[in-house]
Amino acid sequence: MLFPLLCLGALLSVSYADFNSTEPIIVSISPKIWTLLKSKDKLIKDAIKSVKLKDIDKKKGWLHVRAWDGKIDNFSVDPAGISFQDMKNGIHLRVKNVSVHATYKGRIELGRKLLGLPLRIARASGNLRLKSENGSLDIKLVWDDFKFKPTVSMTSDISVEFTKNAKMLKHLKKAIQRRSTKIHAKISEEIVKLIEEKLNPRLQELKRKAATKGISHCDAEFKVQDKILRAVCKPKK
Repeated sequence: MLFPLLCLGALLSVSYADFNSTEPIIVSISPKIWTLLKSKDKLIKDAIKSVKLKDIDKKKGWLHVRAWDGKIDNFSVDPAGISFQDMKNGIHLRVKNVSVHATYKGRIELGRKLLGLPLRIARASGNLRLKSENGSLDIKLVWDDFKFKPTVSMTSDISVEFTKNAKMLKHLKKAIQRRSTKIHAKISEEIVKLIEEKLNPRLQELKRKAATKGISHCDAEFKVQDKILRAVCKPKK
């Protein structure tokens, strides 16, 4: 996830030579850093858009509803909606105005088998669009010996629209809306994955380089004041 990567980018850019001293390394991160999201959010979008949503296949009486090829087409964040929250043992981010667009292909059939033969009364198909413009993310990164343990949760109100045959496909609407929690979970999982696979290895590399200079560990403190995150790293020999 690019949000914490940007936060830690300033820490990682500190010269390794600074670890020759036991003096604390202090980095202040202004909210202005989020303006970089507009030009450097490809990492987030590519990861989220790679998510495949689970198919729906339900039968009830004469009704058979299906939805397949579910995918997230767009994921974006308004930089103005991102803020640091005070958290002593790590970084806490709250993200508002998260936009999510997803699509499904859907079909509904009315009929059943009669004397072993299919009897179809009606069928309709079309594309379903899922949209949310007011989602929110809560991201907590707990510092633990040059790595972060991430906890991510997401909430949003997802609306469902149909490109055609809306009257018949409305039977799919509730099933799709129930999937919104699955979409939230998938997005949260991808963010956790990015933190664990992209950010933590860099921090562990920093730990190895520090060890070559006699630094056994680094106590980190985090504080938010006037919307600015202040990170203090105290090397220990």
